[in-house]
Amino acid sequence: MKTITADLLKVAKIAAKDGVRPILSGVLITPTHYVATDSYKMLKVERTGLDADEFPIIPGSGDPVELKDDDEIVISASQLLKKQKFNKNSTLPVLDEAIISNISRDEEDKIQSVEIATTDLETASKIVYTNLANENSFPQYEQTIPTNAPKAKVKINPKQLIELLQQFDDTVEIELRDEGQPIILRQKGMLGLLMPKRY
Repeated sequence: MKTITADLLKVAKIAAKDGVRPILSGVLITPTHYVATDSYKMLKVERTGLDADEFPIIPGSGDPVELKDDDEIVISASQLLKKQKFNKNSTLPVLDEAIISNISRDEEDKIQSVEIATTDLETASKIVYTNLANENSFPQYEQTIPTNAPKAKVKINPKQLIELLQQFDDTVEIELRDEGQPIILRQKGMLGLLMPKRY
């Protein structure tokens, strides 16, 4: 079982913000990944935190709680971004992370809420989040990930891509050719080019 890292907040930024489908406004937490989607874009990040057993045991923080393989926890992305804080650059890397310190289940073993705890060794901060997956299930996102072989693979600098895309006002056509060739972005009257990074 892994600790929870600040990657959770990166994923939260991808969740839907309009609230039309409440389940899309949350982040799915599984034993192995964080996932968010707004039905147009999706981000899945592997949980690469430290072993949760290394998390300090201090009064008030609670012991790590392990998720079952079929557990579905979806936490409001806006609540996470507003409330959840992670320590930064601590002398002990584990202090930059968090644990699930408590899970509340109903009589049918469905998760009602989850508690996430952080600590600085002196005090513990615990925040309880409602599980959005009680009313609706998170989309079957795995089905949207292509499994056929890609036509080409290109490594790019994400900051350079964002800088280039921000110069376009509307829908952009992206052209991918062979490996090693530049990415072309087109819009009426505009052409952008981004050189790939070397493997």
